[in-house]
Amino acid sequence: MKKVNILQITLTYNGNVLFDTEDIELIKEISIGRSSKCTWVIPADDHLVSGVHAILNYSNGKVIIRDNNSKNGTFYQSKKIVEKVVEYYNMIFFHIVSIKIFIYSSYI
Repeated sequence: MKKVNILQITLTYNGNVLFDTEDIELIKEISIGRSSKCTWVIPADDHLVSGVHAILNYSNGKVIIRDNNSKNGTFYQSKKIVEKVVEYYNMIFFHIVSIKIFIYSSYI
């Protein structure tokens, strides 16, 4: 058996899991917001989340969150950010959206 690390990203909206993925191809760039053009779409009636609120990228083993000039901001470790490398086992917040970045080991 071979040990592999698996990256998991989960988006929760108002306490409910809306999206959960371990798909590295999808994780390479995930747009999040109310626009139907986003990879992960937040309910359109939530006007505190922008059309394209934030972008998550995965590159060279790092997850990067970038606020897309949103009206109400994106928060990481209780601080408003523009762009930040996200440490695993941490969360990103905007309004009632939370995104958990998690990595675990598995054997295949």
